[in-house]
Amino acid sequence: MLSSGYVKRQVHQRKWAEENFGNCELGDKRRTARLIHTAELILNNPAASIAALNGQWKDSKAAYKLFANANVTFEAVLKTHCENTKRAIRGKHSLILCDTSETIFGKNREIDGAGDLGRGGGPGFLLHPGLAVDADTGEIQGLAGAIVRDRQRAPKNETASQRKNRPRESGIWGDLFDDIGTPDENTRYTAVCDRGVDSYENLCHAKANRQDYVVRVCQRQRTITTPEGEKMALKEYMQQQEIVGTYELSLRSRKSNKGKKSKARTAKMEVRIAKVILTAPVHKSKYEKECGIDRIETWAVWAREVDCPKGEVPLDWMLYTSHEVTSFEQAIQIIEWYEERWLIEEFFKALKTGCRMEQRQLRSAEGLKALCGVLCVTACQLLQMKRVALAHPDRPAEEVVPPLLVAMLRVAVNSQERHVKTAYGFYHTLARLGGFLGRRSDGNPGWQTIWKGWDKLSNMVRGAEVLAELQQQKCG
Repeated sequence: MLSSGYVKRQVHQRKWAEENFGNCELGDKRRTARLIHTAELILNNPAASIAALNGQWKDSKAAYKLFANANVTFEAVLKTHCENTKRAIRGKHSLILCDTSETIFGKNREIDGAGDLGRGGGPGFLLHPGLAVDADTGEIQGLAGAIVRDRQRAPKNETASQRKNRPRESGIWGDLFDDIGTPDENTRYTAVCDRGVDSYENLCHAKANRQDYVVRVCQRQRTITTPEGEKMALKEYMQQQEIVGTYELSLRSRKSNKGKKSKARTAKMEVRIAKVILTAPVHKSKYEKECGIDRIETWAVWAREVDCPKGEVPLDWMLYTSHEVTSFEQAIQIIEWYEERWLIEEFFKALKTGCRMEQRQLRSAEGLKALCGVLCVTACQLLQMKRVALAHPDRPAEEVVPPLLVAMLRVAVNSQERHVKTAYGFYHTLARLGGFLGRRSDGNPGWQTIWKGWDKLSNMVRGAEVLAELQQQKCG
């Protein structure tokens, strides 16, 4: 059974690697073949180092040489995957979940060509992906685009005019809109973004590329123009709007970034909506001058918690959207799309915890960026598998993960077949292997326990594969 499962797993991983990296243009077909082979090994064991992935030094040396080559860049590695994603979502409405994450390699690391992210973190770069999710089904479709950037420090004594005309970190959002490009006639992209994208220039990029958006407002005191032509602060105008409806939102207990624990509660939310007009700033950036967009008509949706318990921070979301919002039901749809943004955080966890991006030991920044491209595609695949397990828990496990992993997991935890035969059963049992207790109050397992279990299971599978190879050699 293990020998048959081993073959099926190899076929599954080889097909995945060829589909996502087979058309990468790296200047030499042998490099593309090496990239496919390396990606196949990484999917087998995402947390393993390059040296651990390859059984012999010559294979490890070839992989190191691959990522040291100037033709093997982050953009070149991701190109095939992003093109496949945009081809697959044609004719659909997709949410493009965007955010920026600092990829830091430790303050004691010396990496050739790496910028300093500041605050004592050490060398690294900024990663800004666009994760495509089906707006109707919630299915993860892949990366529609992704950008890496080095952090640039602002010059001392910089004037407002100079700041407007130099490349700024917030411009990475607009660059991603341009990188993803304009959807086909029957395709719709809706960028779902946090407060970092709230600038007139970034919204101009979205409009120029015919991309819709749901953006959390950062500047509530910004002066807007009402449909009647009156100018006032956005927050003041929204406070004047009638409440179009209320809804309840269940919140789990959680810890804030400052370590404060928040209790589980049911939040009562009130919703206001309004159409507003944003006008171009007086001091325009180079892009704002070139695009010629002098005004943007947008809708604002404000969901605010009322009667919040004492000591808790009330929920308060004010959103811009290019979608028309004239009813409570339409407002709820916009809010639900914004709530999908948490998936991009799950993607970063899969990349950093599951694939151990920040523990990689390559010596050059460009090599680490290229490897990051491979790991981004891997993280996306792993997130897709977990999403399927939660969205379709009764789907057969063998349709989501290679059959050998399912068989080995049953043996590893001495579990009955019924506990592992479904997609959800597989991931729940995998987390148990990683230390998840599975009590009623524990909720769904997190990435830490899932990846501890995955690491143990991968080692067991590799041991079984080596044993099978030895037996075949003896029989031969």
